[in-house]
This record gives sequence, structure tokens and C-alpha cells, in this order.
Amino acid sequence: QTVRVALRFSPQVKQRVLETRWHPSQQTRPDPDHPDALLWEVQVADTLDLVPWIRSWGADVEVLEPEGLRQALIMEAKAMARVYKLASNTLNQDPALTKFLRLWGKTERNNLDPEAFHPVLFHMLYVGNVARELLGSKASPRWRKVMADVLGTEADSLVDWLPWFVAMHDIGKVSAAFQQANDMQRKRLEEEGFSFGERQWNNNPYHALISSVFVDSQEEKLDLPDLLRQGWRDALAGHHGEFSGREARRETRHLLQAEPPIWAGLRQQVSETLKNALLRQIPDPTPSPSNLSTATMALTGFIVLCDWIGSDEKFFRPVLNDNWEDYAIESASRAVKAVEAAGFFQASVSYAPTEFSALFPTLTEPRALQLAINTIPDDVLAVPCLAIIEAPTGEGKTEAALALAHRLAQANRSDELYYALPTTATSNQMFIRLQKHVEDRLALSSRVRLIHGQAFLLDDDFLVASLQNGKERSAASDWFGSDKRKSLLAPFGVGTIDQAELAALNVRFTVLRLIGLAGKVVILDAGHAYDH
Repeated sequence: QTVRVALRFSPQVKQRVLETRWHPSQQTRPDPDHPDALLWEVQVADTLDLVPWIRSWGADVEVLEPEGLRQALIMEAKAMARVYKLASNTLNQDPALTKFLRLWGKTERNNLDPEAFHPVLFHMLYVGNVARELLGSKASPRWRKVMADVLGTEADSLVDWLPWFVAMHDIGKVSAAFQQANDMQRKRLEEEGFSFGERQWNNNPYHALISSVFVDSQEEKLDLPDLLRQGWRDALAGHHGEFSGREARRETRHLLQAEPPIWAGLRQQVSETLKNALLRQIPDPTPSPSNLSTATMALTGFIVLCDWIGSDEKFFRPVLNDNWEDYAIESASRAVKAVEAAGFFQASVSYAPTEFSALFPTLTEPRALQLAINTIPDDVLAVPCLAIIEAPTGEGKTEAALALAHRLAQANRSDELYYALPTTATSNQMFIRLQKHVEDRLALSSRVRLIHGQAFLLDDDFLVASLQNGKERSAASDWFGSDKRKSLLAPFGVGTIDQAELAALNVRFTVLRLIGLAGKVVILDAGHAYDH
């Protein structure tokens, strides 16, 4: 697998670049955005060897792609500016803001530079912006409907306040316990005047629990309905895959008594800064979940999803002392790219006809079972329901199920579904059929995911044929395929029944499977095979 590298060379060095063929895959052309400049492109297996060569051109070259390489060069430029004590765009920034931008949230692997860290505030903002994109108009309406239903609010209001709730997942990293967990970062912070007190924290209490306790401590300031606050509190505690109860929160409060007072103040400041950036308004009336457990599980799954996208190294790299206002703009732009690349802007709403014969025009003589789908009253399908289709082999149960799924989509505003079968062999056979259904009948370009333990052996082989009529499938599927827990998040999937059943078991990150299935039509086919 190769990576596309795109560079822009200035007019001053354009001729020198053209004099040599630097790489076998090299392509050059005038830059449409800067007519006097040169656009230089190559396909490489690794960008590591290119970095010294790019450096040698100094300010006469700009990295356009990939994002990771661009960010690496930006970091180097900022590091050089710091070494030479050049002017910084943080000089007019609030000193308090500059102070807590020194707190790390992520570090770069295998990098021994203590300045190679991503401020926790930037990471939290980034994850909040990912949430904003998933709740926006470009993403599937399923996310808005599911979260609105479980939180007891209007779908259109979510983008105004839920991103702040999501961003607060890592407020617990603004703590002595977390900031001391990395020896290199601890030494840097001690040199900068941060105090950790007398206790050796050893990353205890865990930052997710500190986040949970922080929300509890803000009860009077937040003025939220109890069920909403409790659901948010529990979701923050569980966003790393395991929930904690009252006793764990009590122990966390006890341990935090040994923390120097500065940390509680920093947490409050970070919360207010994120609130100003992400919280437009809490709707009136205030959201109030009808079921605490359902709200907690859905909110936890949504936070985990946003956090995982927001931790993608392809789209964010450690940033050196950036100006908060500048990064806020850049963060929003990166979030759009990350959510799109992960495949969450794939089309999921079909405007194909719902009447059976119109949806399946090639079936000239539909069976009575199939035509019966047209007679189900709309109000029955407007609420969650269980439909059982039982008929002899050859009566067209598969087509009837797909027609019913499309009718259900009219109420749910999304055609997303998971088609579950007993075995990998039957899943493989249905995979091709469902892809054809999505493309030809629903007229959607979304790619169907094959979801079972052996899918990696077959998925790409099934999809090598190019589409006709100029249509292209969405290529943004690697993110879904990298982990079976993620795969269920894809708009359309075919797999084994056990992949869906795992969402009901007490296993780590079961919330991700649950949020992947929430609001979808789940078709269980040939379930009788389990009787044998």
C-alpha cells in the first residue's frame, strides 16, 4: 500500500525541481491554486526518507498531503521558531490559557522530545468537533434520531450542546494523577512550576473516574435534570470500556483530597473554555432521558466513537504551543476530514419507492408473501417493532425482508441495516446480494461491510469488480474494517448473528456495538439453523 505525497514548490525553485526526476512515480503540473508554482506528486510506501529532502528546500516547499507529514513539518517549523526565540502568535493570549495548554493529553510514540505532546484541551476540542460533524447534516440522520430519542430532546438541538458533553470525556486528564503518569512529561511540567503534591499518584485515580466525579461536583452550577447529569457522569466514567459505580467515585473523591488545589481550578478553567467553544445553548425544556440505562449506554457509545475518530494519528499530530483561536479553526477543519475519511458521510437515506413491485421491478410475479409487505399499516412501522416472516423455502423471504426494511426506513429516516445469518458461509453469499440491493435498488453508493471473523479473507476479493454507469462505491471503509466492534458502525453490514449478540454481553466496549446497531433495521435470517 502506498501513500500519495503532494508538494507545492515556489516559482523560485520550480525550474530546479523540474531538472531532475526524483522518484519513478513522480508527476508534475502547474498548481491550479497558485499558477506560478509547481505541484509535485509521488506515491511512496513510507514518507520517512522524504523528510530530509523536503527540509532541504526550506520555505520554497509546502507539504499538501498527507496530513500526517504536513503536521510533522509544521511541528519542526515551530520547534525551530522556539529555538531561535522568534515571535509567537501566543504572546497576546491569556496567560491562564497558555498555562493549561502545557498540559498533555496525547504523546507521540517513540518521540523522546518532551515538547512532542498534544495538549489535552486541543484533544478534547477535536473530539467535540467530531461529535458536531456526526450530529450535522452531512452525516447519517440515524445519529441525531438515536441520541435525541434516548436523551429526550429534539434532534435538531443536539448539535448546540451535545458536542460539549462529549468533549468533557477527558477533563479528568487535567489532574495530578494523569499528568504525572508520563515521566518525561512530569519532569517538564515540574520545571514549568506545576505541583503534584506529596503523593505518588501512579495514574490512580484513573482519569475517566476523575471526569465522572467532576460532573458530579458541578451539580449546582450545571443545573441539569438528575437523569441527564447521572447519564453523562456514568458515560464519562465508562468511555474506556468499563463502567464504575458509587464506591469507585467515593474512593476517587477521597484520593483527590491530596491533590494540590491548582488542579481543581485548572479543571474548571478547561471546562469553561470548552463550554465557550462548543456549547451554544441548552434547549428549553432541558433534555431529560426517560430511561437512565438506555441513555447512559447510548451516550457512552457515542463518546467512544467520537474519541476513537478524534485520536486518529492520520489527522492530528502533537501541536507545539499553538494559539487557541487558530487551533479552534484548524480543529473544526480536521474534524470534517477525519469523519469523512472514516466513512461517516456515506449516503444512507434512499428515495427509492417503497411499494414492493416498484422496488423489485425485475420480479414480474411477486409472491403473496412479498405483496403482503405493502399492506402493513404505516403506524405499525412508525415505532420499534418485531416482524417475523415464516414461509417455505422459495417464497421470497429475503426480498420481503429487504422491502420491509426499506419501509421501516421511512419512519427512521435512514436505510441503514445489519443482515445477520448463522454462519460465515451464508453471510458470504448474502454479502454480494445485499451490495447489489444497496446499489441497484436503493441507488446508494455506500459500501456494504462483511462482518465476521474471516471477513478479511474475502471482503476485498468480492469487491474487485468496477461498477457500471460511472458510479463509485465509497472507498472510506478501512476504518470500519480495522476492528469488528467498529464494523457494526458501518451504515450497511452483513455478518454472523453472534456479532450482533455480542452487543448484549457484558464485554469491554459493548457500548460501541450497541450504538452501531441502534436505530438500524436488524434482519436475522435462517435463525432456525441454531435449532440443529
